[in-house]
Formats: sequence, structure tokens, C-alpha cells
Amino acid sequence: GGGVTALAADSSTGSGPRLAVRGGDGTLKVWDLRLLGPQGSAGARGGAAPAPTPLLSLAGLPADFPGTGVAWSPDGRLVVGAVSTAGGAGAAAAAAGALVFADTAAAASPSPIVRRLALAPGVSALALAWHRGLNQLFLGTGSPRSGGVVAFYSPTASVRGVAGAGRRPRRKADPAADWAAPLVIHAPHALAAFREDI
Repeated sequence: GGGVTALAADSSTGSGPRLAVRGGDGTLKVWDLRLLGPQGSAGARGGAAPAPTPLLSLAGLPADFPGTGVAWSPDGRLVVGAVSTAGGAGAAAAAAGALVFADTAAAASPSPIVRRLALAPGVSALALAWHRGLNQLFLGTGSPRSGGVVAFYSPTASVRGVAGAGRRPRRKADPAADWAAPLVIHAPHALAAFREDI
């Protein structure tokens, strides 16, 4: 299918206003918002302005579910796109979704994709959020049988959040916490044969 499955604006400083668009046609495109304007507006010589071209254009990335996401790294250098299992919900169990990381500074190179993280067979990558303050990437996944949330973090660059939980020492077991007094119900009005004296 076509249409847009997700949008993400780059709010990092120094790179200019950019918009990443994840398309249902299997594309991921990055646009410079300063170059977009009304279609057919007059150019410098009075003719129609040329159609804008994206700063980065990737194809062949299945996005078979509404909301298949896209996100920016906190520094605006990387754009990451969620990839569905090839063929969507009816795909073979061996197919796997992925996360694709593209370097926007290398958009003119033959392959701006710097990393592809494959998920488990039959699992599609869906919603994405890269938290700027924590520097952690959260991914919602889905398969025909279940769904889940995965968090990616750097042991050196991430702060708090999931990274803090990984560094926290385990609590020592408290033997008193597992002990409970036996439950005894005193029923003073029970028959004499069943009555327990206090």
C-alpha cells in the first residue's frame, strides 16, 4: 500500500529543519523543509519551480502496518526506520523485521545505511521513539502471536532509564520477607467440636 505511515521532525540544532517520512510504499525519505513550498509556485525566471528532491531516499523497506515508525537520533546525524516482515501479516515465519539506521551526512554515498538490526523471525518493527534526554531507543514490535517493547541503549552514552536499571545492584534477599504466620481463624460461635480456644 501507499500513504504515509509515520513522520519525524529533526529538532537538533545546526542541521536545519528536516522531516523524515516513512511511506507505506517501502520508502524512507528525508526532506529539507526550507525547500518545500506550494507546488507550481513561480521560479526565479517566472516558470514553475522544479519539484524538490529529498536529501535522502531509501527504498525496499517494507512498511505493511499503519504506524510503521521513523525516528531521529538526538544529534540529528542518524535517521532510523522500522521495517516490517517482508509480506506483512501473512509473511512466512522465517521472514524478520528490522531497524535500519541511515547516516544523513552520507546521503550521497551509494549506501547511506550504516547498520541493519534484524529482529526475531516473524517479528515486525512498528512504533519508534528515540528519547533525547536518555539517549535510548524504544521499539514496539508485533507478530501474529504477540507484541512487545524493546529498549536499546549505550552503556557509555545513555543515562538513567533502562541503562540505570542495568547498573543497579541486585537487592539482597530478606528471609523475613518470605515468612508468614499461619492463618488461624477463631470462630467463637462454632460448634464445640470445631471451636478453638484462644
